[in-house]
Amino acid sequence: MDRIRLIAVLSAGFSLLAAPAYAQEEVGAGYEQRVSFYDVSQTEWDGFYIGAQGGYAHVTGDDRFESNTGFDGGIGGIYGGYNYVYRNAFVGVEVEGNFANTNNTASSGLELSMNSMAAAKLRGGITYGFALAYANVGIATASITARNATLGTNSDNAQVVGWIIGGGAEAFVSKNLAIRLDYQHLAFSDEAYNIGSTRFQEDMSADIVRLGLTYRFETY
Repeated sequence: MDRIRLIAVLSAGFSLLAAPAYAQEEVGAGYEQRVSFYDVSQTEWDGFYIGAQGGYAHVTGDDRFESNTGFDGGIGGIYGGYNYVYRNAFVGVEVEGNFANTNNTASSGLELSMNSMAAAKLRGGITYGFALAYANVGIATASITARNATLGTNSDNAQVVGWIIGGGAEAFVSKNLAIRLDYQHLAFSDEAYNIGSTRFQEDMSADIVRLGLTYRFETY
């Protein structure tokens, strides 16, 4: 799947969902009044939040077998965090946990599956009324299973650790609910796998695009 095209399509969809709907009605001759379906002045980005997300994951592996075929699948999970807002800027922290299922078979016979992924991130960005844009960086870990029927019948599992960087945008759709479009790139440290009598190193990375729904707790 073309990742650039996927991100462009999701971005267009997010823009349509996130834009506040306005209706115009005539008040008098030559005058119009713009009416919003919800009052954006009541939105508040400061404080704690939780949410659920789901989307597409593309995992790549590089090894001595030249098995750099992409392994595609779905990913979904939950997240939570806290934002501190000062004027139109914010900083915050966020943690997330996900289940995933990626699969494909490289020309060498290798299959790589990302089973789960968790991350802790620092976030920062800007707010503008009902909308927010952010960038993030942090650490991530994932459970990876490797198989290769040409080397042996067994599989090998490893817990890999690396860094995560990404960004996205959010928009309120009601007083406490917001939607988000999120992109993350993950790069993991090399990990050794043993299948049959063969031991090999795998250098892995992943690209993830997700939609999320966030509930923001009111601050007092």
